Amino acid sequence: MAGATPAPWWLVLGQGAAFAAAALVLLTQTGEDHLLTFIVLLGVCWLVASGLDLADLWLDHRGWGWKLLGAGAGFGAALLVLRQPLWSTLLVPATLLSGLGAFGVAIGVLGVVRGAGGGGRELAGLGCLSLAMGVLLLVSSPGVVVWGGPALAAVGGAGALVAGINMRRARGSREEARRARELAGQPPRGILPR
Repeated sequence: MAGATPAPWWLVLGQGAAFAAAALVLLTQTGEDHLLTFIVLLGVCWLVASGLDLADLWLDHRGWGWKLLGAGAGFGAALLVLRQPLWSTLLVPATLLSGLGAFGVAIGVLGVVRGAGGGGRELAGLGCLSLAMGVLLLVSSPGVVVWGGPALAAVGGAGALVAGINMRRARGSREEARRARELAGQPPRGILPR
């Protein structure tokens, strides 16, 4: 993909925080409505991800088509669940799980493609997390989804949090090095003195 840029640290950190928070709620909650809670929180996570994709698009127009497709898929998944939460309780076992699973696979594939096209391994990792969630929703029984989904969200969310923090630290180190070169009277990297 021409013009692709690595994902910003805040996008990775925000999506990781959404998945980690959802996992924390789900792994500490007990009760019969656990599957519905998982579905709703997953919809919220994908809604947050689509909002972050739109914010990234607003700030950096490169790769706008992929960002817009990712945001649209996340918004569609969230809309499927959040539009009628009571309606979704009747359809959870069959229709809703397969529909949300298809959106998860689409979001995941888009994330992996964006990551491989220059968005960075962090974005590809988030895509793999959504892809795994989508496949889990498509092929697993509701009992497996109830515990496997939060476990995936916990591991993937924690990994994305660490990656986002490391990306922020690396960015700060690069900016400090650039400022130090400027103070020392050295030209910026990539520019040869005359």
